[in-house]
Amino acid sequence: MRNLFLISISIFLSSILLGQNTISLPLIKNFSKTVYKGGSQTWGIDQDKHDRMVFANNEGLLIYDGSYWKIYPLPNLTIVRSVKVAPGGKIFVGGQGEAGYFTPDPSGHLSYHSILDFIPEDQRDFADVWDIELMGESVFFRATDRIFLLNNQSVLVFPAPQEWVYMEKVDDQLFAQDKSEGLFRWSGQDWLPVDNGKQVVGDVIHGAVKNDANDLVFITFHRNAFVYKNRILTKTKFADFPFKSDLVNVFSVNENEYVLGTTADGCWIINRRGEIIQHLSTSEGLQDNGIICLYRDRGGNIWTGLYNGISMIAYNAPLKFIKPSTKNELSGYSSRIFENKLYIATNEGAYVSNLSRTSGDLSFIKGDFTQVPNSYGLAYRFDEVNKQLMMAHNEGTYIIENGSAVKLSPDPSWTFEPASRVFPSSKVMVGNYTGIKWLQYNKSRFFPTDNLKGIRESFRFLAIDNDLQTWASHPYRGVYKINFSGDSTSFTAKLYTEKNGLPSKLDNHVFRVKNRVVFATSAGIYEYNKSTDSFEPSSMLNPVFGNTPIRYLKEDEAGNLWFVSGKSAGYLSFQPNKTPSYKIAYFPEITGQILSGFENFYPFDPENVF
Repeated sequence: MRNLFLISISIFLSSILLGQNTISLPLIKNFSKTVYKGGSQTWGIDQDKHDRMVFANNEGLLIYDGSYWKIYPLPNLTIVRSVKVAPGGKIFVGGQGEAGYFTPDPSGHLSYHSILDFIPEDQRDFADVWDIELMGESVFFRATDRIFLLNNQSVLVFPAPQEWVYMEKVDDQLFAQDKSEGLFRWSGQDWLPVDNGKQVVGDVIHGAVKNDANDLVFITFHRNAFVYKNRILTKTKFADFPFKSDLVNVFSVNENEYVLGTTADGCWIINRRGEIIQHLSTSEGLQDNGIICLYRDRGGNIWTGLYNGISMIAYNAPLKFIKPSTKNELSGYSSRIFENKLYIATNEGAYVSNLSRTSGDLSFIKGDFTQVPNSYGLAYRFDEVNKQLMMAHNEGTYIIENGSAVKLSPDPSWTFEPASRVFPSSKVMVGNYTGIKWLQYNKSRFFPTDNLKGIRESFRFLAIDNDLQTWASHPYRGVYKINFSGDSTSFTAKLYTEKNGLPSKLDNHVFRVKNRVVFATSAGIYEYNKSTDSFEPSSMLNPVFGNTPIRYLKEDEAGNLWFVSGKSAGYLSFQPNKTPSYKIAYFPEITGQILSGFENFYPFDPENVF
């Protein structure tokens, strides 16, 4: 799976106190109570067979279908503390002195059915129902002083030895903890004490995961761990938990990783060896550090019920976000991996982070970003030219040397285009705010020259075709064909517009892809016809894109094209000997989030695209 890194920086990244975080973070989508029109706190989460999310909320049962929220209060208007969806569609809920289930009527509206009438009359006075679990046709409801077992419209009651503080189904086994007697397991007819189960007395279990030996490990509120093997409970060393907050929830997010929810420190992802993978808190975009409950949906997303709101962490998504500033919200323009470092060009200068490796999934590499010295200001672009890292900047043309930005020229620059495809190129064309200049290359050094004499125009898009003809595009003027003088100290520019076959003089962008120079326009891809000195739809790409407006094209090493159309980004792969001979995929997660006018894709390798 490809990993897409979005550098449209919109939230802060803060280094965690106990170590580095990862260089990229998953998308976090926050829902405030003003959005879902419910209470601040959410106590339980589940998912129904239609993939709708259901929440036990302060003000009732919340349903979210991906677009709309709807709330269903309990008849006694109490807090819904627990929720569990049965395979048949019933949504079981528990509140204060209330338990039952919702089912849809013929119109799809949910109606509530209480189970109070099935409970023995002398057992109907109870407090909150905190947990609900399903075992076949049986439904278990945990209140603090008793556990109800609903089966075939009859209810059995199991009083607590002192106080039931935990209940959870794990691997088809049902466990419960009593405050004074410790851990119990459901035998099918009764609750039986687990051998050595009293070891957990004085603490409260809040979840179970698997260790490397595939044994159950119960994790407690105070971050203790107990392994359950052969029906015997033994205290064990599981992990050095990297936080001091109490733990309220733990579960597996995949075969090798766990998510831990804390009372005041957000979520932590660790692996089976206890190593920290990632920390997700308010600094990383979570709207509240106080976790009440966690849930993993069928798509691998982590939902968090918070003391203040609901958040969804797209942990399993291939799209990750890079947020290098610890202080400000930034706009990202460009990126480049060079000499085992990741460079990011932003409106606040260049940022850099060391990379411990440059293969595999780079999103989980740990590292801190620092600002490149002497780079403050608008940094637009990085290009590797002659094995050196060039930076186009609002304050001039720079090269990155010894960890710092070294100014080669004070003229603000946009882009770099080597004059030769033979390495190393002795000349590099620089498109800047007021024209074109050359960088001469000699003895491993770049030397700037004066701006070439010619029209004073902003040249942000340059390309050289197979006839060594230079082309420039201007989003508001049209397309220029550049001809240099014999001594390369001046140039002339012929302007092409709709009079020369282009759809318009507006929104034209020149790129070199598939060993050809093409022009992305408001009506598809065009190419220059030398024999007619005019433009026409591209014979190569017009069958693919037709009249679709294209703003940006980038070819990767495999010959596939990354493109931007309007506010949408996509990927074009070619399929020789197939019909159709190409395939297009769009990335809806990025729609509207790319910096318009400064689109940039950096396909570092088949697995990692920035």
